[in-house]
Parts: sequence; structure tokens; C-alpha cells
Amino acid sequence: EVTRLAEFARSQPQASYAAFTFGLRHRWTYFMRTLPDIETQLQPLERAILDVLIPSLIGRNCSEAERDLVALPVRMGGLGLINPSDSVDAEYSASIRVSAPLVSKIEVQSHETPDEAEVQQLVYATRKEKDNGLKEELEEVKARLPDKTESLCFRGSMSTVDHAMICQHGGLVIQRHNEICDLQAELLDMVCYDVQRQRAAFFDIRVCHPNADSYKDLSPKQIYRIHENEKKRKYDSRITEIEQGTFTPLVFTTTGGMADKCLRYHSRLAELLSAKKQESYATTISWVRAKVSFAILRSALLCLRGSRTPRRNLDVKDRDLEIEKGQAGLP
Repeated sequence: EVTRLAEFARSQPQASYAAFTFGLRHRWTYFMRTLPDIETQLQPLERAILDVLIPSLIGRNCSEAERDLVALPVRMGGLGLINPSDSVDAEYSASIRVSAPLVSKIEVQSHETPDEAEVQQLVYATRKEKDNGLKEELEEVKARLPDKTESLCFRGSMSTVDHAMICQHGGLVIQRHNEICDLQAELLDMVCYDVQRQRAAFFDIRVCHPNADSYKDLSPKQIYRIHENEKKRKYDSRITEIEQGTFTPLVFTTTGGMADKCLRYHSRLAELLSAKKQESYATTISWVRAKVSFAILRSALLCLRGSRTPRRNLDVKDRDLEIEKGQAGLP
């Protein structure tokens, strides 16, 4: 099965990687947790993973230190491509420890279930021990790797903070755009109800990184103007002449800034929202700005850390703005 997966990985490496980490590797878990002393029997499996599967996924053979690195979880910088012969003893010991209360009940032919609190405590202790073991393995791997390993984007560019904010590969910049776009849609949905038929209003969002090298000689206002004019060149004439609507570009920066038109848009949005919520304008505009700021912050961290966690569904409706303002300590 590993060999067939490796053949498929030559053309579909991402799908093969997902099939291994989310499916195939768990087929061995039962045997690893129930059968003692099977390390020798699992060595051919590890050899197939090392010599066949990993080269198909990454395009080359890996060293011993690199093999230990890719065996670590993703949260520790690895790929989750476990070494079954190395982890079998830990899996078996953890299984014996966690199932001990149930085994004792079976041995005395008791019809009562094990104490849930005791089982949960054992599970917690086992997870803690596993995490500590992984941290020790990580430190050992770090000690064996070169001291000055360059941090590179997978396309070969230096992985700096500024590059992370503008890298077009991996879809993170698109997710950053969608994070803010979804928030604006939710805010508009709160006030755009029971409206009369008028000219359609079109908005388009742009998130730029003001610290990019191409902007180093420009002021923030000049940067905003560049992106607003670019959006207008693309969409303004078509919207005004064909759609008979109005167009407003909403330009944000990764550092939390907004262009003048974007500020005026949020000011008007806060007026309508305060009237609907029957809250003061000051409270409403503080709440809106806080929501936007945290959306920009989340999206910037997403680009920086490269997280693949599922996006959260935004929920800004039916909120008491005064209570949220007090809880957040907003001015």
C-alpha cells in the first residue's frame, strides 16, 4: 500500500500526503497498541516509507536527521510522517496505562464501568508524557541540524516578515482578503434590510503591505491612492456606465491602516448601525473599528504563521455593543 501510494504521489503529492497522515497511518495504530514487541516486524514498513514514499513526496532522499524531523507533528515543524518502528513502544505503553482500569474490572468480573475521572486523569498524563517526549525529540533533531539553516519560502525566497505578507503562493494572501471581505459583508447585512430600490453600491477590498520594498519611498497616503486608482481603473467605468451603480474601493493595510474612502465608509456604516442598535455613535464606531482591527490582525498572523486551521464563521449579529465595548476595554 505504501508503494502504491508513492506511485500516486509522483503526480499528486498533496493528496498522497493527506491519504497517509489522515488514513493509512492509522491502520497500523491498532496493532501498535495491542501487540507487544513488534518493532522488528515494522522495520520493513519504515524502510518503505523512508526509501519509497518520502522521496516521492519531497522529490529527494532524506538524511537520518531529516527523517526524524519529518516524523514530528506539523505543530513542531515536521510533516507527521511517523516512524512506526520507533513509536510502537510508546503507543503500546500508553495503551496499557489507559486501559488498566478497564482491565482490572474485567479481571474481577465486575459489571461496573471504570471511574471516568481516573480514566481522564490517565489520558491527560499520557498525553502530557507524549508531548514531553516529542519536545525532547525536537531538541535532539535541532542539535543535529546545521546551526545556520536559512529560512526559505518553498519557492526559494527568504522567508522574512515582509515576504510572508506579500507571498502569492499557498493561498494565504487570498484568505487574508476573504477574512476582511466576510466581516464587511456581515456588517452590511446588519444594516442593509428593508431598503428601497436605488442605485446599486459596489465595493471592492484591497489589502496591501505598506512595508514592501516597492513602497519604501512613498507615504501612506500615496500608497492608498495608488491602490484606489488601480481599483477604479479596473471597475469604475464598467460599474457606472453599464451597471449604473456606484463604486467604492476599500483599501486596508496589513498594519491596520485604512484609506480615506474606507474611513468614510466605516463612519457611515457606524451611523446606520448605531441607529438600528439604538446605541451611541461613539460606541458603535469603536466596536466596528475593533472588529476590523482584529480581522486584519488575524489575517496578518495567518500569513506569518502559515496556519491551515479552518476559518471561523464570523458572528457579529445580535451583539450588545455596549457590553462588548466594556468587556474589551474600548475607549
